[in-house]
Amino acid sequence: MENNQMKFWRYLLLSCLIVLTILTPLHRATAQTPLDLVLQRVKEYMQEQIGRDFIIVEWTYVVETWENAGLGCPAPGVSYVDEDTQGYNFSITIDNDETFEVHSNLDGTVVNICTPIDRSVLIDYRTFQDTGFVIDYPETWQTVTTNPELVVGFYPGGETTCDTPGMTIQRVEQSGANANILINDMVRQEGFVQSLGIAVPVGASGGQTITYQVACDDTALQEVRTTAFPLPDLSGGYVVRQWASVAEFKGWDGSYLAIIDSFSLINDLVANNGTTENGDVGDATELLSGFALAHSFVDQLYVSALDDLPGIQITTTTAPRRGFAFSRNGQYLAYIEPNPRMGGERLEGLEVGGRTRAISPAVAPHFPISWAWQDNTMAFVAPTQDDALEIHTISATGDNDTMLGTFAFPADCEVPATPYIPEALYWVEAGINGSGYTFEWLPDGRFLLTTNCEGTELAFWTPEAGLEPLGEYRNAALSFNGLRLAVLDADDNIVIFDLTNGSEAVIDVESTPDQLAWNDDSSLLYYTVLEEFDRITVEDEGFAERGQRILGVYPYESVLNSVSIFALNTVTQESNLLWTQQGYAVGRLEPLANGVGMFFSFIPDDRQYIDGFRQNLTYRELRFRRPETQIYWLPPNGGEAQLLVISQQPVPSPVVVNQQ
Repeated sequence: MENNQMKFWRYLLLSCLIVLTILTPLHRATAQTPLDLVLQRVKEYMQEQIGRDFIIVEWTYVVETWENAGLGCPAPGVSYVDEDTQGYNFSITIDNDETFEVHSNLDGTVVNICTPIDRSVLIDYRTFQDTGFVIDYPETWQTVTTNPELVVGFYPGGETTCDTPGMTIQRVEQSGANANILINDMVRQEGFVQSLGIAVPVGASGGQTITYQVACDDTALQEVRTTAFPLPDLSGGYVVRQWASVAEFKGWDGSYLAIIDSFSLINDLVANNGTTENGDVGDATELLSGFALAHSFVDQLYVSALDDLPGIQITTTTAPRRGFAFSRNGQYLAYIEPNPRMGGERLEGLEVGGRTRAISPAVAPHFPISWAWQDNTMAFVAPTQDDALEIHTISATGDNDTMLGTFAFPADCEVPATPYIPEALYWVEAGINGSGYTFEWLPDGRFLLTTNCEGTELAFWTPEAGLEPLGEYRNAALSFNGLRLAVLDADDNIVIFDLTNGSEAVIDVESTPDQLAWNDDSSLLYYTVLEEFDRITVEDEGFAERGQRILGVYPYESVLNSVSIFALNTVTQESNLLWTQQGYAVGRLEPLANGVGMFFSFIPDDRQYIDGFRQNLTYRELRFRRPETQIYWLPPNGGEAQLLVISQQPVPSPVVVNQQ
């Protein structure tokens, strides 16, 4: 009897399971995007829409299901298919204590910000500087200069679509054109427009601005603000076009007007003769005739002659490039830039006067490029997955890539960062903490290179013998002929090595040296000195939140140095002061062949910037007080240095070259 009852209940349970299986709808298993990736996509979208980078202070979420892809806060005038859409309802508080309600789908590919954005409060700016003008743009937007019809475009994510905001600047050549003529021509090119406003004066450069609506790809309606700035001689001008969808334009227009207000012609920044308006190159033009100067002008690589600064733009996108290096005969130029596809950095090059070409897809961080002494072959350091780096040689055209061997190097170097503007500019010029990595291909075939993360240890290397430690040295400077080496030791003494016989001389100069460079005949060693003159700390409690947001750190320390350049006679060991000025540092010394002086990069102090911060100037007003690296020319015997251009990383050709 008991067995029969057990059978009955077993059959009943089995029958119920069968019925439930039949009645329960089948769901296809799907992989869900990790929440941290969704949040990252949400943050990236918010940064594009708000117009600045920010830190998420706090966030919470709930999973919701909305009736359509509008995600509970649909864009005005947009219709959606009625289909349940599941996603996240985020509450996100950012670093200015503002909280946003943000909805996304489950993988973060569709994001809607439900809280109205007051961009006049939230947005931060960068400054774009061309040869003819300067203008602000949202700091999270990317600059694109690949369109030949434009000077530059600014877009969230680096590309323009009909439903995203953006801005372009076009140079127009038209004799007798005033602002009204330039605007009318632009509106005429738009085709059919509606809601055309009235042009009104704007900005400090005689501009006029107007708004209207125009169709984009016949699928969306955009609202556009077009502003024209005529040149003083009415030979043409610049036309700034800013847009957003009709639904979002009102939220952007306050920032657009602030951007327009920042526009300024800068014909007084770099005069036609390659100097500032109050400067005079005089004999420099003749002395430096034929030398090419590579430099980073507004994050673009330029090659120029002294009488044509900033010169010819080589690259087409803004990026933090480094390692500019001419071949020994001046025919080729190589440089290092970010590799957006693979990550890390890549090696690029060109024949002077020609087009750029890819040389190698991966180079090791911080190490420079070095050219052979006999031909147009270069050497570079490549990364590996281990505690080692590879040394490669390759032709100037990217052929014959040869791996010579490896050397031990830590794989986990921490890269420090600094929030202090002058210090960050100094690191761009001189390397982190002023101790840039060394990589020199010597005339005898050996390599001299850095072997630790801090840049304070040097060694020789050959494929046969591997590393031969030289010692605890930094800031190496190789002579023009490659036969003498100057370094700083751990006690800040100058040490000079004769590479032909291995002899060394230790020279103790009166002040602590910083950067080193040889003159063209190796009779003089130039060195810089930084002596602290004044230090102030901005620590008022009332500025703490604003200081953290604008300055990047708070309290903030501002350092003013006395900056000097000396020439050391290596025979008599006597030093001669060539130049001195208050500021932050000299980042790079670049003596020229034929004894015609040197280029050097000077980093000003940040006192005007800090004064403006204390005066509660707006972020845009502060941009014009930020210190910017300046390139000077110093005559052979010192004296008054002459400002050439506001730019970075000056590297002259080792010989006179013909620029086509």
